[in-house]
Amino acid sequence: MRPMIPKALRLPTDLAEEVTQRARKRGVADADYYRLLIERGLLLEGVETALQTPIPPAYWGLCEAVLETRNILRSLAAAREHGTIRTAQVQAKDEIERMKNNGSE
Repeated sequence: MRPMIPKALRLPTDLAEEVTQRARKRGVADADYYRLLIERGLLLEGVETALQTPIPPAYWGLCEAVLETRNILRSLAAAREHGTIRTAQVQAKDEIERMKNNGSE
């Protein structure tokens, strides 16, 4: 497990209540849910930053892996089927091609 250091957050009441409600639905502590949201935000920010400029070919592989992971999680959440991983791989490749084509227009 990674070492953790305490950090304080100042949030509007409605936002803090929303996070608490979502954390409870997932059965995790508020702090764990805040950490998950921050980690997701940092990951997405990195992808968004990469998309602002032309992406070297090496980054397309990273983007594909991120999308594949997302698609696996979506598929597993929806139903447990034997072809889940292959379907997620195909979807990620298709999404990467669409992203590449949109960037060249």
